[in-house]
Amino acid sequence: MATLSALGHRTKASARTVGAMGFGELCQALEQLQGDGDIERARDIVMQMRILLAQISMNINKEFL
Repeated sequence: MATLSALGHRTKASARTVGAMGFGELCQALEQLQGDGDIERARDIVMQMRILLAQISMNINKEFL
């Protein structure tokens, strides 16, 4: 959980800098889990991140095709 929290912290600012505000919010939620051990909540956040990251990737690809 500490590793996931640190990942959320490191990724949050980068996401917000490029305008991926929703992804940044998920990063913040992951960061705030810290050591509370709520693995189900962590899984839910990571799944939401995967979906949003796929959407972001598709949008970026559209811009460069």
